Amino acid sequence: MTAIIQKIFLLCFSSLFLLSAEITLYSACDKEPYSYCENGEVKGINVEIYKAIFNKIQDYSITIKGIKWKEGLKKMKDQKIKMFGSISDNSEKYPFISEYTNPFLYKKQTLLCNESIKGLKQKWPQDFYNLKIATSEDFIESKNFKEAVTKGLITQVKGTHNENFLNLIKKNIDCYIDDEIIIKKKITNQIKTYQENNQSMSILKNIQIIKTINTFGQKIVFSNSAFIFQEDLINQINIAIKIMQTSKEIDKIINNSLNNYLNSNLKKTVNVSVYNWGEYVSDKIVSNGVLAELVEKSYKNQNINITYNFVDSNYAYLLTKWGKSCVSLPWAKTEEKLNYMYFSEPIKPSKTYLFYNKKNFKDGIKYNTLDDLKSYRIGGLNKHFYNEIFKKNNIDYTYFKTLKDAIKALLSNKIDIIPETKEIFISDSKRFFSNELEHLSFHDKNFIDSNMYLLFSKRCKNSEQLRDKFNQGFQNIKQNGVLKKIINKYNLQIEDFIEQETDSNKTTVLTHKNFKICEEQCNAFLQKEKITFSSGTSVIKPENEKLFVDLSSILLSCPETRTNIIGHTDTTGSNEINQKLSLQRAEAVVNQLIKLGINKNNIHAIGKGESTPIASNETKEGQEKNRRIECQTFKSSNLTNQ
Repeated sequence: MTAIIQKIFLLCFSSLFLLSAEITLYSACDKEPYSYCENGEVKGINVEIYKAIFNKIQDYSITIKGIKWKEGLKKMKDQKIKMFGSISDNSEKYPFISEYTNPFLYKKQTLLCNESIKGLKQKWPQDFYNLKIATSEDFIESKNFKEAVTKGLITQVKGTHNENFLNLIKKNIDCYIDDEIIIKKKITNQIKTYQENNQSMSILKNIQIIKTINTFGQKIVFSNSAFIFQEDLINQINIAIKIMQTSKEIDKIINNSLNNYLNSNLKKTVNVSVYNWGEYVSDKIVSNGVLAELVEKSYKNQNINITYNFVDSNYAYLLTKWGKSCVSLPWAKTEEKLNYMYFSEPIKPSKTYLFYNKKNFKDGIKYNTLDDLKSYRIGGLNKHFYNEIFKKNNIDYTYFKTLKDAIKALLSNKIDIIPETKEIFISDSKRFFSNELEHLSFHDKNFIDSNMYLLFSKRCKNSEQLRDKFNQGFQNIKQNGVLKKIINKYNLQIEDFIEQETDSNKTTVLTHKNFKICEEQCNAFLQKEKITFSSGTSVIKPENEKLFVDLSSILLSCPETRTNIIGHTDTTGSNEINQKLSLQRAEAVVNQLIKLGINKNNIHAIGKGESTPIASNETKEGQEKNRRIECQTFKSSNLTNQ
């Protein structure tokens, strides 16, 4: 009888073991290239390492499933999942985790800098004070780095991996911190690109890996909700990790997985939604126009083919907003678009003018400020950047489906003004209303200066990579002369496309002003048109809208210039409060200018509190003068050492 009971017990125990051996490991869907989800499958460097580990373990059947990083941590905390990969450390940050495996991979935070940084003593971070250092969005900040940024000793710029690498090459930043694996692959791929396009690789000699500043071990973790035989599973995983590290198997997996990721992650053909934009983008031209050809050549430089889908502008915008089309051309920046899209580098400057019907306004229209426009009936296209300006300033605006419809309404006296670029307005007027051209005119003062961009839908998985590939390709065709050939083909001027390469491989911006002229113009403007804030806060008053449009126009004419926006206060309140308020106000101004097209890598906020008055604080008039915003500009290659 006893023997029978023992057999039953062993059978039940074995069944329990087999049941417990069915384990699920959850891995992040949003940590490329280490762990990401594609077509319902979890992929990446970590995932391939997990598979190799589990192939060496007996008695356990382990399934890998994808989950978003933050969702995975929450479910670990709620004890809804037992096993999660991976977390970088075992600090008190995650008290809901009971056990960790040994590290299966070490991620190194590496500092990549311009050659001008060679003479530093390499103590981190103190030897890197007064530099502009870029970090990726998933950068793990050390305490000493965070303190240096907070105190203004280091200027931190946040961007994607590709943005940071390109900005380092172009010397928009001094250094950037990234994962060592990604940095080495970026350099390798850049060399390959230069070789394929017969370009000089001398530019890469100007950047160098300085040092590793942090190392984080990647570990598989287990929640407080332990399962039977967990200790045995962890032991077996650690043994497998040791074997793979000794045999260099993990190194091979890293190289193979990253190569597969880089080679297959992007589509080789991308469909771009476009609308007719004068002669710059047109389905009536064999090559679809200069901007279309510019985009095509930029992507071809990156081994990506382009097809164009011509639709009306409203539909092109909606397709991109919904993610039905991942790329669209051409667009100006607006606050609404920033919610749904990423933007490329600027591909063409654009000036908007106010067009009117001379039959109705023989002496022309009056325009000095936005208030002058409130007495007119204004109409034009929807989703344009100026729509938001009209809305915020309570100026009536009628939307039309096409520019042709708007011009027809202008000629029939249904509206008074159309805001549009000369190229587009004149092109459509010639095309549809050639007999009425003599009646159309525009105000001499241009309404707004802006830039045109490619849009990339945030709903598309690879949009950031498509943007970065375009930016890299665009940079390359500037350097290798392809851009100049395209522009010459259309009998256009290189000045219209921002930059031109000289024989010395140095970028010359033909339309750019001297950086000190920009500083003088900026400060003269801010003295005349003072930026106002709600009392005691950094909230910019709504009436400043047009002021920012004009200020951004000054700075956009100096794209190779770094600008410090400096906030000052009077002596009302404590020194500590004033220091904080001056910085917050400067940051608010910087954020507004970035929304209007200023390169975020070329503008920085500084707060000086009450430390540098320009008048006596004993009078209200003096206090008013001391509460101010100022500009300070530098050549792009210079350090922002303030």
